[in-house]
Amino acid sequence: DSFSTDLWTGNATSQTITNNIDLSTDGGMVWIAARSNAGHKAVVDTVRGVNQKLATNQTNAQTGQSTVTAFNTNGFDIGSSADVNENSYTYVGWTFKKKADFFDIVTYSGNGSNRAISHNLGSVPGMIWVKGYDRDDGWAVYHRGMNGGTDPQNYAMFLSGTNAQSSSSAYWNNTAPTSTQFTVGTEDMVNNASNNYIAYVFAHNDGDGEFGPD
Repeated sequence: DSFSTDLWTGNATSQTITNNIDLSTDGGMVWIAARSNAGHKAVVDTVRGVNQKLATNQTNAQTGQSTVTAFNTNGFDIGSSADVNENSYTYVGWTFKKKADFFDIVTYSGNGSNRAISHNLGSVPGMIWVKGYDRDDGWAVYHRGMNGGTDPQNYAMFLSGTNAQSSSSAYWNNTAPTSTQFTVGTEDMVNNASNNYIAYVFAHNDGDGEFGPD
């Protein structure tokens, strides 16, 4: 009831995608990619709201497009944007529900100084995506496997580019995330004083049985 992969064929008008995930009550994020054409990889979430599209393959600020037009108790609706529903093209959507030990969404205003950002994941994040949603700049990524898992907080990768990992304290202030917060540094991509940011916080499976009935 927390994650789903869904496939559909576009009709250029609107569709309801039913996957039995309650997004309207619990919140979450939908990430959509075209499978048969070179569209943008649209991200819409319940925090920024319907039709507020970011794209993981772009550096653009969010734009209002007819992408995810409603978050429902059993899935979501899509509109006529070519990124999610071009006639006859095929698409895939990944739905992540906000849930402890699985996924969280955090927004914050930048201040240009090293700082801690609170989250509600309830466990130490395995991966964090950060995007300034009102600035034209890339997506910074923390991942616990960077640098072979040794001091990964000293590195960043980028969803929106082909760059190798970057070793810099300016992204995460060389500070490992905890079960209650992560740290951002002075890099504009994650903490410019004139911008607002969204962070998608993902848990990881470390074999301790914290998530799910088993």
